[in-house]
Amino acid sequence: MKEEQRLRTIRDMLFALAVTLLCAIAAGYFYDLYYDLNDDVLIKDILAGTYTGTPEGRNIQMLYPVGFLISVLYRFSPALPWYGIFLCACHALCFWLIGKRVISFTNGFLKKSILLLFQTFLFAGLLLWELVYVQYSVTCAMLVATGVFLFCTTDDEEQVGRFIRKNIVSMILVILGFYVRTEMMLLLCPLIGAAGIAKWSHGAKHTHTPMFGLENLLKYLTTPIVIAVGMGIGLLLNTLAYSGSEWNEFDRFFAYRTELYDFQGEPPDYAQNRAYYRQLGLDEAEIKLLLNYNFAMDESLSADALESIVEYNRTELGRSYFKNSLYDGIREYLYRLLHAEDGVWAYLVIALYLLIFLTGMLQWDYSVPWKLALLAFMRTVSWMYLIMRGRTPERITVSLYLCEVLILFAMLLCQMHAFYADYRRKLFQTKTGGALSQEDAPRQKKRAPYLPLYRKYWRVTVTLIITALVLVPAMRGVTEVEQEQERRERVNEEWDGLRAYFAEHEENFYLLDVYSTVAYSERMVPADNSYRNYELCGGWASKSPIYAEKLSRYGVGNIESDLLYMNNLYFVTRTDRDTDWMIAYYRCKGYDVRVVHEDMVETGGERNFYICKVYFDYETGRSDFLCTQRVHARAYEN
Repeated sequence: MKEEQRLRTIRDMLFALAVTLLCAIAAGYFYDLYYDLNDDVLIKDILAGTYTGTPEGRNIQMLYPVGFLISVLYRFSPALPWYGIFLCACHALCFWLIGKRVISFTNGFLKKSILLLFQTFLFAGLLLWELVYVQYSVTCAMLVATGVFLFCTTDDEEQVGRFIRKNIVSMILVILGFYVRTEMMLLLCPLIGAAGIAKWSHGAKHTHTPMFGLENLLKYLTTPIVIAVGMGIGLLLNTLAYSGSEWNEFDRFFAYRTELYDFQGEPPDYAQNRAYYRQLGLDEAEIKLLLNYNFAMDESLSADALESIVEYNRTELGRSYFKNSLYDGIREYLYRLLHAEDGVWAYLVIALYLLIFLTGMLQWDYSVPWKLALLAFMRTVSWMYLIMRGRTPERITVSLYLCEVLILFAMLLCQMHAFYADYRRKLFQTKTGGALSQEDAPRQKKRAPYLPLYRKYWRVTVTLIITALVLVPAMRGVTEVEQEQERRERVNEEWDGLRAYFAEHEENFYLLDVYSTVAYSERMVPADNSYRNYELCGGWASKSPIYAEKLSRYGVGNIESDLLYMNNLYFVTRTDRDTDWMIAYYRCKGYDVRVVHEDMVETGGERNFYICKVYFDYETGRSDFLCTQRVHARAYEN
């Protein structure tokens, strides 16, 4: 029996693996995979050594252990896109593990094939965008959600030791998700807690043992304890890696910068708060750097300055920790859910709650309502936190939905399995008056009496309902992904032309206006991990030790002065953006400058970027924006 079970498990693993590989090959064949945001591009650049010239594990966003491992891979083989491989491998691993677990609930090649086809359809319909335009926050959510799904679908009848061993993978996935994106995993904790309690209750009921008995305590509390220990080890290693005064100061700057931009929105208006800014020692032109994100130019925009601005926003302007009140948050939460602002995700979540409830009621399982109520309450906690903080980007909301949907699917799968196991048992007992042997079951099942068709075809009904909900949005999602492929390819022509210009002038270093680059993205393949002689004049890595290390390779120390004195340091901006703010900034520092278009870059016959040089304006009072002294247009065509 054990040998037969082992062979069955191996067959399920290989079958799910084959489908996973086919899906991965298809995705790579039909679509170009992109890093969705510049955040992932910068993480990749730091890990690969593109940023500083040497692979660096301290990428600021991930915890150090996972960053270190990826950076080691870049040291061994720098030509491969290891960061992209890691993210895509996590997605494939999750798909495989879920598929392997799902098909273990049934027998027969046809039934297993249908289930894997159904899973593929759901993943493509719900997550095609996120699988093609990869973002590490979603990867974190996928890892965590898969870990919870595996935990919730583990056989409750296993002995303590075997139950814990079977959930080692679940623990590793959740811990890895925490290492990839700490904040995202913590946001999912209420959902994880609800799923764990529901599983604990289900296991106690299924095995007819006390919920708080020693065996159940060991079963269901060991997993969260091990996860907490793993998280603590990661935080400890991360703290040691980022120790030192420079990193500590940057951590403060990073925290206040995040609070200011991501949650408070922007610094206080200068005209209305002039007295405060003068007391702080900041001019209007310096605040302009915070508004256009080019704050790396000014050394006075330090962690202390940002801390003061954040606190002033809170205490004097009423921008509290929560941007929205509880009342406004509840209104927005209900409106968002009832009006299905999140599209197919909202419809699917509501449908799953109803289907699980109905399945439970068909079994007279009165524990289902409170489990669903607990999960609904916990999802409300996470959503209300986001809404009241005033920040609900799609990558975060999709991550919340993904975790909730996988938890609901796990609950539905277990309910359906229990429903039909109980159905067969009662069916057999009506004929025999007692328990049947495994050998007698098929023969007895043929002589089974009639039961209502709605019970017999309930799982088919559930499958069709979910498929109908996802079908039309899935088709629409394919079109949107294809349109985005065309858009990115078209827009990136400008960026590719600019990067080609930088490569031809490798003796120079270029500082980029931040908002001139936000529209561009980068393909995973082919990987370009060579050192780059350009950097943003702001962004979340600026003022960090690795930012200073990168600039120092070209002798850049103080951007403000080096733009004036270094012959090979240039500033790059789009042609539709002005640089009056730069002239005003230098004027507030006590001297007049002129910004000269030394060169320009053209793509597709259009002037896209100015290559600017900053000079002293020795004619007193002259600070106008001068026209080009020398224009050497370069065209880069595909």
